Amino acid sequence: MRSPAISYGIIPLVAVCALLPGAERITVELQPGEGVTCGEVTTPRPWTVPPHNPAYLYPGLEGNTFQWSGAHVEIRQSSQLQISVFAPPGLYQGKSTTRLDSTDRYAIIRQNGKFTMIPVTEVEWQIGLVLPQSKAGVDGKAENGKPLPYSGRTFAPSGRYWWGSPFNSTLLSADKAHLALISWDGTVNLPEPVGAFQSTRMKGRYFLDLYHVPTGRRLALIRGSFRNVAPGFATDSFWIEGPRFILPVSSDMRRYVLCEVR
Repeated sequence: MRSPAISYGIIPLVAVCALLPGAERITVELQPGEGVTCGEVTTPRPWTVPPHNPAYLYPGLEGNTFQWSGAHVEIRQSSQLQISVFAPPGLYQGKSTTRLDSTDRYAIIRQNGKFTMIPVTEVEWQIGLVLPQSKAGVDGKAENGKPLPYSGRTFAPSGRYWWGSPFNSTLLSADKAHLALISWDGTVNLPEPVGAFQSTRMKGRYFLDLYHVPTGRRLALIRGSFRNVAPGFATDSFWIEGPRFILPVSSDMRRYVLCEVR
C-alpha cells in the first residue's frame, strides 16, 4: 500500500462498521450498474500458515497470520474462480527463501444470488490457470476531486481527494478498457517516517469508481467508511481478465469485494 503523509479535515460518517483484527474498521457499500455483479465474500476461517522455519523472515507474515502489508493474493481459473494467499520469498542469513503458500484454497461461486467461498482440493487448484493481476496507474494530471483526463475522455472520482496522486489512485485493466479510481475524504495523519497502518488519526470514507474507458460509462461504485486504517488499503486491489475487479478489505486478507462485468 502506497502511503503518502497527508492530513485533511474531518468528514462526517454514516455507516454500520464491522470490527476487524488490528482495530481497523472498513465497511462496504456496493452500487453496481447495469451488466455488473458485485458482492462481498469472506473466507470461512483464517488462512492456514503451513509449518516453516520461524527464523525465516517472510514479508506479510506476522506470527501465524498472513497480512496485506506484504503477503499476496493468487487468483486461478479452472471451471471456477479460485483464490489463495502466499508470503513472497524472505531472507535467512542473507539468502533468499522459497515463498510460503497457504494450504487453503477456495473457489468463489454464486449461490442464492450471492458470492460465497467453498474449499477446493489441491488437484483442482493445481490444474487452475494463474490469472495475471493488472493494477497499472494512469499517468494523468488532475486536481483533488476533479475529473481525470484519459484516452480522450474524463473520469470523475466520487471522493474529495486522490490517494497521493492520480497515478497512485488509478488501476487500469490489462486491455486498458476498464479503469478504477481510488478517492477518499476524511482525516489521515501519518507519522514521519511513514509506517504502515500507524497513525494518530485515520477516519473517513473511501470510494472506488469503476469505469468502462471506451464509453466513459461508470460501471459500479464501491464505497464505505474506514477507521484506524489509511484509505490507501484500496491500492491493493486489482483487475483480472473477465473483466473482474477484486478489492481486499481486511488486513488479515479474509474479506474481499468482487465485481464482474458481463
